[in-house]
Amino acid sequence: MEQIVIDDEHVLNERSYEDVLRRRRMMFACCLIAWLAVIILIAAMAIPKWEVLTFTNIDWEIVRVELGVWGEWRQTTNTSRPITEWIPHFPAPPAHLTRLAGEDLKHYYRAQAVIGIIGLVLLIATNLLAMYTFYHHRYTYKRLTAALYFVCTMCVLAAIEVLSNSVDEWNTTVVAKSQDETHWDYDAVRESGYAKYMAYSVVIICALSSLTFLYGSHKQKGENAATAEFEIEDRPIHMGRLMSVLRRGWKQVKEWDIRTEPLIFFLAACNSVKGIVTPSLSEAKMKRTYILPPGAKEKTFYNKKMVLWDQNYDYVNLPIACIIGVIYGGYSDHYGRKWPMLIGILSVVLDTAFRILIWHPETDWPLQWIFAAASLAGFLGDFLLTMSAINAYVTDQFPDKKTASLRMIVVSILFSLGQFGGSQLADWLLHFVSEINMLIIVEGVFVFSFFFGLFLIDNRIPAALPLQQEENPSLDEIVPPPKNVIEVAGRSFVSLWESVKIFFRPREGHRRLFLWLCFVANFLDQFVFGEEKGLIGTYTRLSPFNWDTHTYAQYKSWRPIVQIIGLFVGTLLFKKLFRLRDSLVITFAIASMGLCAVAIGLAHMTWVIFASLPVGSLHGLLNPLTYSFMSCLIEQNEIGKAFAVSSIAQKLAGIAQTAILQNIYTATVDWYMGFVWLLMGGITAIAVAIYAVVHVIAKREGIEPDP
Repeated sequence: MEQIVIDDEHVLNERSYEDVLRRRRMMFACCLIAWLAVIILIAAMAIPKWEVLTFTNIDWEIVRVELGVWGEWRQTTNTSRPITEWIPHFPAPPAHLTRLAGEDLKHYYRAQAVIGIIGLVLLIATNLLAMYTFYHHRYTYKRLTAALYFVCTMCVLAAIEVLSNSVDEWNTTVVAKSQDETHWDYDAVRESGYAKYMAYSVVIICALSSLTFLYGSHKQKGENAATAEFEIEDRPIHMGRLMSVLRRGWKQVKEWDIRTEPLIFFLAACNSVKGIVTPSLSEAKMKRTYILPPGAKEKTFYNKKMVLWDQNYDYVNLPIACIIGVIYGGYSDHYGRKWPMLIGILSVVLDTAFRILIWHPETDWPLQWIFAAASLAGFLGDFLLTMSAINAYVTDQFPDKKTASLRMIVVSILFSLGQFGGSQLADWLLHFVSEINMLIIVEGVFVFSFFFGLFLIDNRIPAALPLQQEENPSLDEIVPPPKNVIEVAGRSFVSLWESVKIFFRPREGHRRLFLWLCFVANFLDQFVFGEEKGLIGTYTRLSPFNWDTHTYAQYKSWRPIVQIIGLFVGTLLFKKLFRLRDSLVITFAIASMGLCAVAIGLAHMTWVIFASLPVGSLHGLLNPLTYSFMSCLIEQNEIGKAFAVSSIAQKLAGIAQTAILQNIYTATVDWYMGFVWLLMGGITAIAVAIYAVVHVIAKREGIEPDP
């Protein structure tokens, strides 16, 4: 039997080989679409718009019901303005509404929620198995994947049918209560919402994926096998080999070296929940503290007070955190990233505890305690210290620049997933738990995250430092290791200047200039995006938006979904397909952020605010790729200092944001609400032009590795 070699594989049958290539490409395309289906299904289950019903009740009110998995929005309209209320389905629908009083109705809602969750979990697991089939080619794996995709199809379809049939149960309940079978037919007024169509799209994707993997599961036998590897994989298997496969799978998971990823997910979720409840709790505190002056607009007056106390916090916190961040960064270069990471988490724990005591109606500490919280959090480095330590930790894990770049993007995706999960959890819990109690729950998860990092994350010394000491034995004599706390403190203050010096050290070509521009990019990221993220909850409480906590939670839920899609599409298109360099992708990310700010500034309706999210979806690439580009400009043992100084850039941007943008906001909010957003858009336009030039020069000088 003649054997030929194509692409380093022993091909046994050319025709089968081409057929396998075609089938694998089809399966890969379906696998990518199936991951998109996960996001669509999560969004569909979160949106209460599966069925929309409009009818007139016995009080001659026009009622509009938007039905979802977890509850429904009910809007009643008569001669006065519309009244909107959220009606949860769990633990049971309220009995005071006749159509929801049926004994069996709660079982419908529980069934469709459980089936939907099972379908979602199965879909994620099946997608992971589908990815596994591209590494291990045995036909049974593909057939199992096809079968599981079919089960996912049935689960989602069953969830749709159960929810739709729950409306029929309304008819049964109302007829039984009113003894009138002629005037109540909810089926006649029902319309399918877009969430239902999203669920149907998941059904189609899963069914298509099932057929594709079934088509691709052709068994490779003897001379008809495409390659020798495929023929070996499809031989009869025994349990000893199965255990060997499981051991290889576990070994592969261990090789991924998952360390900080779960931690970043928990922290992002907690920060998201904390950010959602902050505007409402802060406004309630301002109303308890300040008396509305005669003739003042209530919304605007308390809105300005909220911004004022945010400024007071930042004026105290940020200057301290700037200096402390560099000190901890220098420390981490010598002694590892773990302890600065944990100290940053501890700062968030203490800050949240102070806010609970200030905002809780029972404790109701004076607002002046904000200064104590700001000082303590600043001395402990604040949350940005944790993020900088995690970024440096990931860079230490993967010295290869390409791998580090992709893992930094993975960290950003997990951060966005954490934000989405936190937002969804907050929106659901708000129906059962008060906002202040939710903040107490967040405090508990922060404490859990601290102990998670303490016991499960190892302290790795940056790899370049031992190598440098090995090559230069006299280095220990020049910089002896500290022996006590005082010496550690002194070394930390010395590291302050050492960290700054890396930005003045002569470097080849334009590397030093580009290092400064990375500093500027991090500054701009916090200056514009930090202001957008921090101010949007306060800004949208004003007219004409008048957002409440639920609307803000929905916005915060959509934001990470769009960010994840932007990261996924941006990585796939820019890094994998077009193989663009980091500096060019950074330019696109800054432009995306600026256009989002302009859209918010021009908005006069809520839907425009939501529509600005996809416009800014590429912004998530800015932070990880800036750090990745920065690592190409400096030595390995300078990374901790550079990242720490970059965190200072973000803190300095926070100071500038507080001193400039927030003052501009309070000064112009009565004149033109969106002026500060348009100003931010203009600033990013200048940054886009600068980074376009950086890309051209960096490519010419060969600073970045070839994509």
